[in-house]
Amino acid sequence: MKSILTCDEGNIGSRKIIEANGGMLEDITEVEGWPAKVCRYWIQL
Repeated sequence: MKSILTCDEGNIGSRKIIEANGGMLEDITEVEGWPAKVCRYWIQL
């Protein structure tokens, strides 16, 4: 089963962990009311 996992664009540590565990970047988007852009990753559970 695949799920979406998110983190802030500037959170390099989280991005590296997600990518090291097979996360595939879907996109980087702005979320209304959130101060940073958000990375959305698909990850296999």
